[in-house]
Amino acid sequence: MLHSRLCTAARVRFATLALLPPLVAASPIAAQTVSIDFDDGTPGQTIDDFYSTLGVTFSHARWADALGPPFDGVDDHLGSTLPYVVIHSTSSTILHESDPIAARFEPPVSSVSLRAMDVGSAGIRVNAYDDATAGTLVASDSGTGAGSGTGNPVDLFVSAPLIRRIEVFQPNTPIMEGTLLDNLEFTPVATPSVPALSAPALAALVAGLVAASRFARRQALSRPSGRQPVRAGSAGRRG
Repeated sequence: MLHSRLCTAARVRFATLALLPPLVAASPIAAQTVSIDFDDGTPGQTIDDFYSTLGVTFSHARWADALGPPFDGVDDHLGSTLPYVVIHSTSSTILHESDPIAARFEPPVSSVSLRAMDVGSAGIRVNAYDDATAGTLVASDSGTGAGSGTGNPVDLFVSAPLIRRIEVFQPNTPIMEGTLLDNLEFTPVATPSVPALSAPALAALVAGLVAASRFARRQALSRPSGRQPVRAGSAGRRG
């Protein structure tokens, strides 16, 4: 009988919980977009891990002064936040597919955009991968111009659930002109939040448990114990 009462109390509590407001759904925490204009570097120096605290490191990239030699402001570099831009660390403005400028993201990102200036017939392309060193191509974007591409900007954008690396290069040959890069933006992958109980749901939970406990107690007290009373003298009778 005690077991039966306990089971009844448990069923009441379970039924009460089933009627309570649900847990607040675990929704991803939106990540803030990171913007880099590269104007805080030193022309001629490689970028490497300069922006690592922002979540990105570079390979084969260095700062250049678009208003100084060898550019001297001869191009208008439309769309660039002058004076500093990004070029290849060894081949200057020429970006070979076999030796691209690479950016690695930690934590991984879901979208990347950047602007290429002076894009000509050699074009410009960005490939996005899901690994920092190899991985699978998950997104790409490209653009092209005419001739030397002086003053021709191309905005590149890639998005995927998980991007850990991008590579930027000129895909068309022969490469007779160079290009400059600037204005990088990326959005880290949203991190999942921990489910939490809303204030109304928490209040309902407490009230429900209290009510269920009281109801179960009243039910237990109102039911007969199931034990038969012993009549006086019956124990001493003989058949």
